[in-house]
Amino acid sequence: VLGWIGLKLTMTMRERIQQVGFVMLLLLMGFVITNDFVKLASGWRNQPTAPPAATAPAK
Repeated sequence: VLGWIGLKLTMTMRERIQQVGFVMLLLLMGFVITNDFVKLASGWRNQPTAPPAATAPAK
């Protein structure tokens, strides 16, 4: 974005921006994986022991 305006970033600033972006991606991945495991564990614990009873078809 700053390149469009004509401003130059130093190499260290560019590296810091990339590092922040990379850390944000890692945090997002960790959140998604943790959320998946929590949903998987809660679904596994709360499974009904018997299948639901059949219902009459809607008319």
